[in-house]
Amino acid sequence: MILSKPTYLLLLILIPLFLILSLTAYKRMKKWLAVFADRKILRWKNLGRIFLISSLVLLATFSLVGVTVEYEVMETQREGIHIIVGMDTSRSMLAEDTTIPNQEIFLRQEYPSRLNRGKFEVLNFIDLLKGEKVGLFFFAFSDVTVAPLTKDYQFCKYNLLNTDTLSIAFTGSQIGEALNTGSKMFDADSQYKVMILVSDGELEDRSQLDSVLQEAKKLAEKGITVYTIGIGGDREVFIPRRDKWDDQGLFKDDKNVPISTRMNSEVLKSIASITGGEYFYAGDVSVAKEVLDRIVKQAKHVKAVNKPVKKQVDLSHYLLITLLITWLGWEYLISLAVKKESHSP
Repeated sequence: MILSKPTYLLLLILIPLFLILSLTAYKRMKKWLAVFADRKILRWKNLGRIFLISSLVLLATFSLVGVTVEYEVMETQREGIHIIVGMDTSRSMLAEDTTIPNQEIFLRQEYPSRLNRGKFEVLNFIDLLKGEKVGLFFFAFSDVTVAPLTKDYQFCKYNLLNTDTLSIAFTGSQIGEALNTGSKMFDADSQYKVMILVSDGELEDRSQLDSVLQEAKKLAEKGITVYTIGIGGDREVFIPRRDKWDDQGLFKDDKNVPISTRMNSEVLKSIASITGGEYFYAGDVSVAKEVLDRIVKQAKHVKAVNKPVKKQVDLSHYLLITLLITWLGWEYLISLAVKKESHSP
């Protein structure tokens, strides 16, 4: 049992104090009513209320403390698969020509930009992992390693959501450099090396294509399979400039002309084809599960093993629900008792 905020346990001191004061008051009230009013009080009603309030204070205290129970379950682990995820954070990824499925539960992002859709796919992908190591980096004009290979999925998700991607959003994607950066993040013990590129495939200069394909061939020689996820539309769109709250117009070039962008799926398809991977398009539904299923299917030589995995359950919500049900049940019993007294002769 784990207590998140043990200092709240000091509130338990209130329970014995309340019991002493309440029982003393109950005895005096019982005596006075018998002497001066010639009446008897309902023992179960008054004593029940005293112990009920004490129980409610107990439940409320432990819900504030944050009681977490840890337990073990056997899960299938695919430990030999190492996955590096590269997220394109170039300026073109700020274009809003895509959608985010279940956007109402994707509370961190407000706008359906390519970048936010990419984050949505990566978050879904990480949630599906079972023992694989995963690393994460951002790339645009330069590359930034966000998380090295790890099984700490919450760490990766936290960094993905909290890294200021807008501060590293530059014009153009250096996809060739991104492939090189990702290839250096693998461990020596990786049995099956996978890289996932989440991008709109747009290059700063068309002349970069040859160097990108040459880099993809180098990855294939190293046994690294690249899966690509394309995000965006096939029509030219402008890139909105936004801050945290307001629309600031459009991004413009040096001649004050609005910058337009369009997804280049051919680049992403070529990279995947050269390395033996596959291209996926992020359309109306998430492709995260489809990507992982394909990776696991390809990694046939990596054996899955059953291992005990520790999990935690926060009991705070259950304690509050119990508190509410107990209180409502008591009030219902009291109403029945009052109704019965009012009808008795």
